[in-house]
Amino acid sequence: MAALQGDAVLHFGDQNNVEIQFIDEEDFPLASIIEHQASDEKFHSGASELSSENSSEESEEEDNEVESDEEHWSREVERRVDIDFGEEPGINVSTRNLKSCLDYFELRFTQEVWQLLVSQTNIYAEQKRGSAESSVWYPVTESEMKAWISLYLNMGLVTKPNLNCHWSTDPVLSSPFFPSLMSRTRFFQILWYLHFADNNHAPPRDSTDYNKLYKIQPFLDLVMASCHNVYTPERKLAIDETLIKFKGKVHFRQFIPIKPGRFGIKAFTLAGSTSGYVLNSKIYTGKENDELQKGRKAVMSVLQPYLDKGFYAFMDNYYTSVALFEELEERKTLACVTVQSNRVALPREICGVKEKAVKDLKRGKCLYRQKGNLTCVTWRDRKPVSVLATLPTSTTDSSSVQRSVKVNGKWEKKQFFRPGVIDLHNTYMGGVDVSDQRTIAYARLMKGSVWYYKVLFI
Repeated sequence: MAALQGDAVLHFGDQNNVEIQFIDEEDFPLASIIEHQASDEKFHSGASELSSENSSEESEEEDNEVESDEEHWSREVERRVDIDFGEEPGINVSTRNLKSCLDYFELRFTQEVWQLLVSQTNIYAEQKRGSAESSVWYPVTESEMKAWISLYLNMGLVTKPNLNCHWSTDPVLSSPFFPSLMSRTRFFQILWYLHFADNNHAPPRDSTDYNKLYKIQPFLDLVMASCHNVYTPERKLAIDETLIKFKGKVHFRQFIPIKPGRFGIKAFTLAGSTSGYVLNSKIYTGKENDELQKGRKAVMSVLQPYLDKGFYAFMDNYYTSVALFEELEERKTLACVTVQSNRVALPREICGVKEKAVKDLKRGKCLYRQKGNLTCVTWRDRKPVSVLATLPTSTTDSSSVQRSVKVNGKWEKKQFFRPGVIDLHNTYMGGVDVSDQRTIAYARLMKGSVWYYKVLFI
């Protein structure tokens, strides 16, 4: 075969008319495709294929980065010094004049909110009503808008099969409160023209200033500002996803199978861990160019009014990132979150599910690693659970948890060790769930295809 270097051709007789050609492996197209095939991650991200030399160089750089990250994680764990927290939880306004539920309600629905609802509803009615419109319309007033909102809120307390039943004269279904405050025709008329922004001032879709939420953004800005202006929360805050049920047509509608409603509009919500008081909320409007930074952007956005003040933030593994925790540390905000084993820059020797140390971990045992003020803990329950935290913690912080185990064919209760940082996460992570629970308890029957009505009616 040494003689067959380069391109060679062998002829096996003229009668068979068979010609065999040998070519180098590098010149064969399929070999090139196999050798230079892009990874699935690069393919889905739209990145172009790279040469084999560049790929090998990048892989070596990534290996070096992983090794350097591993070197930074120490087995010695020391309790960090806690940062100062000088906020005083409670209402930031005088409570002397707060004598009824309406007074507390108007702390969030301020005069600016009522003016927005009244003015934009009247503007939209003028824009929509033509000369052929036969129904009588007169501009809505502030007192009338307040009456309309009160009727809507009471529909969550007095449930009926449909909206018309609230004005029913049937003795079984009748509720005198509703017709005494407003006629059914007027209620539906205001509902038809209810608006939050002037359509004539909507930015073009191809404009850099285009906001997918412009239909309701002015209302959200006013309400969210009043939420964190009138109340200072406790130190421990929770960040989680909220799903506003909606099956209509809107391009940023989400499908989350673990949520009860599954279909709807997703929002990143910040709430007090124990009170469930909603402090901030940002609606997710779809994928952007820097989608990989979505979790970091969501956290920094909802936490913006509370950075640099010493708050604790508890999150789930959707938001996990070592870079995020380092950024929060710089902004004097400590965090605690469950972590996925495949996240970048984690100590793989205790987070990787295929690592020997993790496989050999017995139930109730744990592994610690620390890098600066960042602590990573992997604890074995039924399965390995990893937590990343910048909160003050150490290997001596622990609690006990009861589990049912099968011993000799019988179920028995046993106590197992649990790290204190995991106990903190389980205790203070449910603030947004408490808020959702209260909202569902007074849910209104308001079906429709207008997505921004669902945001208001939540």
